[in-house]
Amino acid sequence: MTIDRSTVLPHIYGEVASGRSLDRVLREDEGMPDQATFWRWHMQDETIRGDLARARENGVERLMGECVDIADETSLDTITDKDGNDKPNTEWISRSKLRIETRMKYAQMIAPRKYGPKLDVTSGGDKLDLASLVARRRRQVAEARDDGEG
Repeated sequence: MTIDRSTVLPHIYGEVASGRSLDRVLREDEGMPDQATFWRWHMQDETIRGDLARARENGVERLMGECVDIADETSLDTITDKDGNDKPNTEWISRSKLRIETRMKYAQMIAPRKYGPKLDVTSGGDKLDLASLVARRRRQVAEARDDGEG
């Protein structure tokens, strides 16, 4: 059976852009190529690589929205015991935390510049003043040059 790329690729990109994993789309959706076929296309066609990367970036935005939704959902945070007392639903709370953390780690992997850890470029806890550093280095270079001439 021949698979029509012009039909399946837009479907794949759309699903990935909506937050579904590529693996799940290829495995679960009808008419999709197998993993080996897709990755062969991917390796042979720069356009596919770029389109998939953009779809993943869009999908990350969707997943980040889901993080907010998960965090905001509080209806199952407490359960009522047999005596009618409300208590924390620790299983639900832990699962929610795991769902958020998993999406955040995925976002860091797919879009590290946007969602990855930020480097704190400081000196002893103080922000570096780049203009002062450049000016000081220029003075040092000028002094070295002047010392060499005399």
